[in-house]
Amino acid sequence: MFRLCVQGQKGLESLKGFHSVLGNEGIIVSIGKDANVVNDFSSEIQTYCESNEIKTFDKSMGLEAISYTVAVGWQRIINDVPMDSIIVMHDSILPRYRGFNPLVSALLNGDEQVGVTAIIAEETYDTGPIVAQEIADVSYPIKISNAIELVSGLYKSLSVKVANAIADGKLTTSVQDESKATYSLWRDNEDYFIDFSLSAEQIQRHVNSVGAPYMGAQAYLNDEHVFIDEVEVVEDVHIENRAIGKVIFLKDQIATIVCGKGLIKILSMRDSQGQAIRVNKFRSRFK
Repeated sequence: MFRLCVQGQKGLESLKGFHSVLGNEGIIVSIGKDANVVNDFSSEIQTYCESNEIKTFDKSMGLEAISYTVAVGWQRIINDVPMDSIIVMHDSILPRYRGFNPLVSALLNGDEQVGVTAIIAEETYDTGPIVAQEIADVSYPIKISNAIELVSGLYKSLSVKVANAIADGKLTTSVQDESKATYSLWRDNEDYFIDFSLSAEQIQRHVNSVGAPYMGAQAYLNDEHVFIDEVEVVEDVHIENRAIGKVIFLKDQIATIVCGKGLIKILSMRDSQGQAIRVNKFRSRFK
Protein backbone atom coordinates (compact mmCIF):
# COMPACT_ATOMS: atom_id res chain seq x y z
CA MET A 1 0.00 0.00 0.00
CA PHE A 2 1.25 3.46 -0.96
CA ARG A 3 0.29 6.57 0.97
CA LEU A 4 0.34 9.58 -1.34
CA CYS A 5 0.74 12.97 0.36
CA VAL A 6 -0.20 15.25 -2.52
CA GLN A 7 -0.82 18.95 -3.07
CA GLY A 8 -1.29 21.17 -6.10
CA GLN A 9 -1.56 20.36 -9.79
CA LYS A 10 1.60 18.24 -9.71
CA GLY A 11 0.10 16.29 -6.81
CA LEU A 12 -3.03 15.59 -8.83
CA GLU A 13 -1.02 14.39 -11.82
CA SER A 14 1.16 12.19 -9.59
CA LEU A 15 -1.97 10.68 -8.07
CA LYS A 16 -3.21 9.84 -11.56
CA GLY A 17 0.13 8.22 -12.40
CA PHE A 18 0.24 6.01 -9.30
CA HIS A 19 -3.44 5.16 -9.66
CA SER A 20 -2.93 3.99 -13.25
CA VAL A 21 -0.39 1.41 -12.04
CA LEU A 22 -1.60 0.43 -8.57
CA GLY A 23 -5.36 0.88 -8.84
CA ASN A 24 -7.64 2.26 -6.16
CA GLU A 25 -6.83 -0.55 -3.69
CA GLY A 26 -3.09 0.11 -3.84
CA ILE A 27 -3.09 3.72 -2.65
CA ILE A 28 -4.44 5.92 0.11
CA VAL A 29 -4.29 9.72 -0.19
CA SER A 30 -3.54 12.65 2.11
CA ILE A 31 -4.67 15.94 0.54
CA GLY A 32 -2.72 19.13 1.21
CA LYS A 33 -3.98 22.70 1.04
CA ASP A 34 -2.23 26.03 0.37
CA ALA A 35 -3.98 29.35 0.99
CA ASN A 36 -1.17 31.29 -0.74
CA VAL A 37 -2.06 30.23 -4.29
CA VAL A 38 -5.12 30.91 -6.43
CA ASN A 39 -5.92 27.20 -6.76
CA ASP A 40 -4.28 24.53 -4.60
CA PHE A 41 -6.13 21.73 -6.47
CA SER A 42 -7.34 20.22 -3.20
CA SER A 43 -10.94 20.08 -4.46
CA GLU A 44 -9.83 18.49 -7.75
CA ILE A 45 -7.81 15.87 -5.85
CA GLN A 46 -10.78 15.17 -3.56
CA THR A 47 -13.08 14.81 -6.57
CA TYR A 48 -10.65 12.44 -8.30
CA CYS A 49 -10.46 10.27 -5.18
CA GLU A 50 -14.23 10.16 -4.78
CA SER A 51 -14.81 9.40 -8.47
CA ASN A 52 -12.34 6.52 -8.38
CA GLU A 53 -13.25 5.23 -4.90
CA ILE A 54 -9.77 5.97 -3.55
CA LYS A 55 -9.58 6.19 0.24
CA THR A 56 -8.28 9.34 1.91
CA PHE A 57 -6.06 9.06 4.95
CA ASP A 58 -6.90 10.15 8.48
CA LYS A 59 -4.92 9.78 11.69
CA SER A 60 -7.18 7.07 13.06
CA MET A 61 -5.96 4.68 10.39
CA GLY A 62 -3.08 2.35 11.09
CA LEU A 63 0.21 2.62 9.21
CA GLU A 64 1.14 -1.07 9.26
CA ALA A 65 0.00 -1.75 5.69
CA ILE A 66 1.87 1.23 4.21
CA SER A 67 5.11 0.24 2.50
CA TYR A 68 5.97 3.63 0.99
CA THR A 69 4.86 7.20 1.59
CA VAL A 70 5.23 9.51 -1.41
CA ALA A 71 5.33 13.28 -0.92
CA VAL A 72 4.45 15.54 -3.86
CA GLY A 73 4.22 19.29 -3.25
CA TRP A 74 3.82 18.46 0.44
CA GLN A 75 4.61 21.30 2.85
CA ARG A 76 4.49 19.46 6.17
CA ILE A 77 6.97 17.25 7.99
CA ILE A 78 6.26 13.53 7.71
CA ASN A 79 7.48 11.83 10.88
CA ASP A 80 5.08 8.92 11.40
CA VAL A 81 6.94 6.40 9.20
CA PRO A 82 10.62 5.45 8.78
CA MET A 83 12.48 8.00 6.68
CA ASP A 84 13.85 5.44 4.27
CA SER A 85 10.26 4.52 3.32
CA ILE A 86 9.50 8.09 2.18
CA ILE A 87 9.90 9.02 -1.48
CA VAL A 88 10.02 12.76 -2.15
CA MET A 89 9.30 14.19 -5.59
CA HIS A 90 11.09 17.46 -6.19
CA ASP A 91 10.63 19.71 -9.21
CA SER A 92 14.23 20.14 -10.24
CA ILE A 93 16.96 18.14 -11.90
CA LEU A 94 18.76 17.23 -8.69
CA PRO A 95 21.35 17.83 -7.40
CA ARG A 96 20.64 21.33 -8.80
CA TYR A 97 18.09 23.54 -7.02
CA ARG A 98 17.76 21.75 -3.74
CA GLY A 99 15.35 23.59 -1.51
CA PHE A 100 12.51 25.98 -2.22
CA ASN A 101 10.69 27.10 -5.38
CA PRO A 102 13.12 25.27 -7.67
CA LEU A 103 10.98 25.66 -10.79
CA VAL A 104 10.68 29.43 -10.30
CA SER A 105 14.43 29.69 -9.75
CA ALA A 106 15.17 27.67 -12.89
CA LEU A 107 12.91 29.91 -14.97
CA LEU A 108 14.38 33.08 -13.47
CA ASN A 109 17.81 31.81 -14.49
CA GLY A 110 16.65 31.00 -18.00
CA ASP A 111 17.53 27.30 -17.81
CA GLU A 112 17.05 25.37 -21.03
CA GLN A 113 15.72 22.31 -19.21
CA VAL A 114 13.45 21.69 -16.24
CA GLY A 115 12.69 18.42 -14.54
CA VAL A 116 11.43 16.34 -11.65
CA THR A 117 13.42 14.00 -9.42
CA ALA A 118 12.22 11.23 -7.10
CA ILE A 119 14.52 10.66 -4.11
CA ILE A 120 14.57 8.73 -0.86
CA ALA A 121 14.10 11.18 2.02
CA GLU A 122 16.97 12.10 4.35
CA GLU A 123 17.35 14.37 7.38
CA THR A 124 18.91 17.07 5.18
CA TYR A 125 16.54 18.30 2.52
CA ASP A 126 16.74 17.05 -1.08
CA THR A 127 20.05 15.22 -0.59
CA GLY A 128 18.78 11.63 -0.70
CA PRO A 129 19.58 8.93 -3.27
CA ILE A 130 17.95 9.45 -6.66
CA VAL A 131 15.26 6.94 -7.64
CA ALA A 132 14.40 8.37 -11.07
CA GLN A 133 14.18 11.62 -13.05
CA GLU A 134 12.13 13.11 -15.87
CA ILE A 135 13.47 16.06 -17.90
CA ALA A 136 11.96 18.37 -20.53
CA ASP A 137 13.28 21.21 -22.69
CA VAL A 138 11.89 24.69 -22.16
CA SER A 139 11.91 27.78 -24.40
CA TYR A 140 11.33 31.44 -23.50
CA PRO A 141 9.26 33.46 -22.91
CA ILE A 142 7.17 31.03 -20.84
CA LYS A 143 4.57 31.73 -18.18
CA ILE A 144 4.82 29.93 -14.85
CA SER A 145 1.35 28.45 -15.41
CA ASN A 146 2.57 26.82 -18.63
CA ALA A 147 5.75 25.63 -16.93
CA ILE A 148 3.70 24.06 -14.13
CA GLU A 149 1.58 22.32 -16.76
CA LEU A 150 4.74 20.99 -18.40
CA VAL A 151 6.27 19.83 -15.13
CA SER A 152 2.98 18.31 -13.95
CA GLY A 153 3.13 16.01 -16.97
CA LEU A 154 6.63 15.02 -15.88
CA TYR A 155 5.31 14.25 -12.40
CA LYS A 156 2.72 11.91 -13.87
CA SER A 157 5.22 10.02 -16.03
CA LEU A 158 7.72 9.87 -13.14
CA SER A 159 5.02 8.49 -10.84
CA VAL A 160 4.28 5.73 -13.34
CA LYS A 161 7.99 4.93 -13.56
CA VAL A 162 8.43 4.78 -9.77
CA ALA A 163 5.25 2.77 -9.19
CA ASN A 164 6.24 0.22 -11.81
CA ALA A 165 9.77 -0.11 -10.42
CA ILE A 166 8.50 -0.82 -6.91
CA ALA A 167 5.70 -3.13 -8.10
CA ASP A 168 8.24 -5.14 -10.13
CA GLY A 169 10.77 -5.21 -7.29
CA LYS A 170 13.30 -3.32 -9.39
CA LEU A 171 13.71 -0.08 -7.44
CA THR A 172 17.31 1.14 -7.66
CA THR A 173 18.95 4.37 -6.50
CA SER A 174 22.05 6.43 -7.27
CA VAL A 175 23.95 8.81 -4.98
CA GLN A 176 23.77 12.53 -5.85
CA ASP A 177 26.95 14.19 -7.11
CA GLU A 178 27.73 16.74 -4.39
CA SER A 179 30.11 18.64 -6.67
CA LYS A 180 27.10 19.65 -8.80
CA ALA A 181 24.78 20.54 -5.93
CA THR A 182 23.12 23.98 -5.83
CA TYR A 183 20.43 25.43 -3.56
CA SER A 184 17.33 27.55 -4.11
CA LEU A 185 16.35 29.81 -1.19
CA TRP A 186 12.85 30.34 0.16
CA ARG A 187 10.90 33.25 -1.29
CA ASP A 188 8.58 35.73 0.41
CA ASN A 189 6.55 38.82 -0.53
CA GLU A 190 9.64 40.97 -1.06
CA ASP A 191 10.80 38.66 -3.82
CA TYR A 192 7.77 39.56 -5.94
CA PHE A 193 9.12 43.09 -6.47
CA ILE A 194 10.89 43.83 -9.74
CA ASP A 195 14.51 44.94 -9.72
CA PHE A 196 14.65 47.37 -12.62
CA SER A 197 18.46 47.37 -12.52
CA LEU A 198 18.31 43.93 -14.17
CA SER A 199 18.19 43.44 -17.93
CA ALA A 200 14.87 43.62 -19.78
CA GLU A 201 15.09 39.87 -20.49
CA GLN A 202 15.61 39.10 -16.79
CA ILE A 203 12.69 41.33 -15.84
CA GLN A 204 10.44 39.59 -18.36
CA ARG A 205 11.42 36.21 -16.91
CA HIS A 206 10.65 37.56 -13.42
CA VAL A 207 7.18 38.76 -14.44
CA ASN A 208 6.42 35.47 -16.19
CA SER A 209 7.82 33.32 -13.34
CA VAL A 210 5.82 34.78 -10.44
CA GLY A 211 2.44 35.28 -12.13
CA ALA A 212 -0.68 33.16 -11.58
CA PRO A 213 -1.10 30.94 -9.66
CA TYR A 214 1.24 33.11 -7.55
CA MET A 215 0.60 36.72 -6.51
CA GLY A 216 2.29 38.35 -9.51
CA ALA A 217 5.24 40.66 -10.09
CA GLN A 218 5.04 43.92 -8.14
CA ALA A 219 6.45 47.43 -8.20
CA TYR A 220 5.68 50.98 -7.20
CA LEU A 221 4.47 53.33 -9.92
CA ASN A 222 5.42 56.65 -8.39
CA ASP A 223 3.94 55.94 -4.92
CA GLU A 224 1.24 53.45 -5.94
CA HIS A 225 1.65 49.72 -5.32
CA VAL A 226 0.98 47.92 -8.61
CA PHE A 227 0.99 44.37 -9.97
CA ILE A 228 2.51 43.82 -13.41
CA ASP A 229 1.17 40.84 -15.38
CA GLU A 230 2.48 41.23 -18.93
CA VAL A 231 5.59 42.85 -20.36
CA GLU A 232 7.47 42.95 -23.63
CA VAL A 233 11.19 43.34 -24.22
CA VAL A 234 11.96 46.39 -26.37
CA GLU A 235 15.20 47.08 -28.23
CA ASP A 236 17.43 49.41 -26.29
CA VAL A 237 18.31 52.97 -27.31
CA HIS A 238 21.34 55.02 -26.34
CA ILE A 239 20.47 56.97 -23.18
CA GLU A 240 23.01 59.57 -22.11
CA ASN A 241 21.72 59.81 -18.53
CA ARG A 242 20.40 56.31 -17.91
CA ALA A 243 18.09 56.22 -14.87
CA ILE A 244 16.49 52.86 -14.23
CA GLY A 245 12.73 52.75 -13.71
CA LYS A 246 11.93 55.98 -15.56
CA VAL A 247 9.40 56.08 -18.37
CA ILE A 248 11.15 56.81 -21.66
CA PHE A 249 8.20 56.35 -24.05
CA LEU A 250 4.46 56.59 -23.46
CA LYS A 251 1.93 55.74 -26.15
CA ASP A 252 -1.78 55.11 -25.55
CA GLN A 253 -1.01 55.01 -21.81
CA ILE A 254 1.35 52.05 -22.33
CA ALA A 255 4.73 52.86 -20.84
CA THR A 256 8.21 51.75 -21.88
CA ILE A 257 10.63 51.67 -18.95
CA VAL A 258 14.39 52.03 -18.71
CA CYS A 259 16.08 48.92 -17.31
CA GLY A 260 19.65 48.22 -16.30
CA LYS A 261 20.08 46.88 -19.80
CA GLY A 262 17.41 47.21 -22.46
CA LEU A 263 13.86 48.53 -22.23
CA ILE A 264 10.65 46.89 -21.04
CA LYS A 265 7.11 47.75 -22.15
CA ILE A 266 4.35 47.34 -19.54
CA LEU A 267 1.42 45.76 -21.39
CA SER A 268 -0.82 44.77 -18.49
CA MET A 269 -0.93 46.14 -14.97
CA ARG A 270 -3.40 46.28 -12.07
CA ASP A 271 -3.78 48.05 -8.76
CA SER A 272 -3.94 46.38 -5.34
CA GLN A 273 -7.70 45.88 -5.76
CA GLY A 274 -7.16 44.00 -9.02
CA GLN A 275 -8.43 46.76 -11.31
CA ALA A 276 -6.62 47.26 -14.63
CA ILE A 277 -4.66 50.51 -14.74
CA ARG A 278 -2.47 52.41 -17.20
CA VAL A 279 0.24 55.04 -16.92
CA ASN A 280 -1.43 58.46 -17.11
CA LYS A 281 1.56 60.78 -17.06
CA PHE A 282 4.87 60.72 -18.89
CA ARG A 283 6.98 61.80 -15.90
CA SER A 284 6.52 58.55 -14.01
CA ARG A 285 8.99 56.24 -12.35
CA PHE A 286 8.78 52.54 -11.48
CA LYS A 287 10.71 51.24 -8.51
